[in-house]
Amino acid sequence: MERLWDALDQERAITESTIEQVTSNFSRAVSHELRTPLASMLGCAELLLDTEGSAELSTQQRRLVESIERNGRRLRGLVLNLIDLASIDSGGFNLARHDIDLREVVEHSVDSVAGLVHARHIDVRVSAEPRSAYRVHGDPEKLQHVIHNLLTNAVANSHLGGRIEVRLGLEGEVVVLRVQDSGSGISRHRLPHIFQRAYRGTQHRPEGNAGLGIGLNVAQAIVIAHGGSLDVTSTPGDGAQFSLRLQAAPSAALAAADQEAS
Repeated sequence: MERLWDALDQERAITESTIEQVTSNFSRAVSHELRTPLASMLGCAELLLDTEGSAELSTQQRRLVESIERNGRRLRGLVLNLIDLASIDSGGFNLARHDIDLREVVEHSVDSVAGLVHARHIDVRVSAEPRSAYRVHGDPEKLQHVIHNLLTNAVANSHLGGRIEVRLGLEGEVVVLRVQDSGSGISRHRLPHIFQRAYRGTQHRPEGNAGLGIGLNVAQAIVIAHGGSLDVTSTPGDGAQFSLRLQAAPSAALAAADQEAS
């Protein structure tokens, strides 16, 4: 009888593993198929909203195009999360790493959530210590995805008309990015679970939209793959702060040391 139970347990484990693999492959395939039409849709929306094209739109038409662009960007973020989730399940990421200025990645990420920010009347303030560059050795596309996820999370958790602070600094030989929202914060019992996959808590989101619970999980996995860390601190009623830490590229670390010496 014991052998029978062992055989059943083994068969169940194999079945569950097969289901996970099939699900992962399906998510990856569907996500890749969605990328091209999404890029086309967003490109058309952005073209209509440029300076010359927008002059020919009525107020109502402009609002509709802005809605297309805003929701298209949200869908693109979801597609990227699903692709990265499949990469995590299959053993990791293929990172195209080189020396980059994280300040530029932050600026592009802030631009990518402009529609969401505008729709909720949120004030995003970006500040950085007066240094020439914040260079890290990383994959700019993946790191932009990380910061995009942090910003969309901050938007979702901030109240209408709230404020998000994005601060970039250098601590020794570590580049630090902090994203602070103005929401209700995260309760103590939720903090240990906030990066878990599919963990959702709707009670603190102004619109009650919990999403799929994968954005922060994916963001942390990408940061860890870069040899960095991503953590969160929060006081209920005073928002939440996510801190991303990456090793500075040698040139940035030397520049920081020279500046401190002077």
